[in-house]
Amino acid sequence: MADSTALVKAELESLGYQTSVFDTPRRRVVSFGYTIETGTHKGKEVSVGVGFDEGTYPEYPPHWVYITPPLSDGKGGAIEKYVDAQGRTWIAMSRPPGDLWDRLPTKHMDSYIKEHLRRIWSAV
Repeated sequence: MADSTALVKAELESLGYQTSVFDTPRRRVVSFGYTIETGTHKGKEVSVGVGFDEGTYPEYPPHWVYITPPLSDGKGGAIEKYVDAQGRTWIAMSRPPGDLWDRLPTKHMDSYIKEHLRRIWSAV
C-alpha cells in the first residue's frame, strides 16, 4: 500500500469505519460503509470508495467518489462503472472538492466526509 492509501485507510478506521482496499484499472480505492446523511437518499446505507492519485493526500483530496449499489448524484460529468472482485457494481463519479478543501483548517477524512460527501448528497 502506498502512503496515501495507508493514510486514508488509517484516518477512516480511526473514525470507526471498517475499510477495504481494491484496485481498479485506473486507481486504488479505499472503501467504507456509509449512511447518506442528507437529501432524498437520507438514511440509505451504501458503500463509498474514494480514489485518488497515490502520494497526493492530504495536500490533494480524493477526486473520485465510488458508490455501491450505484447511486448517482445526477450531476453528470466524468462517470465510470466498475465491477469489483466480489461482483459488486460501483459507479465512480469525478467529484473533486475544489476550493472547499483549501479552506478547511484540517485536511482529514473526517472533514472530507462531513463537508464534501454531505454536500454531494444535499442537492439530490
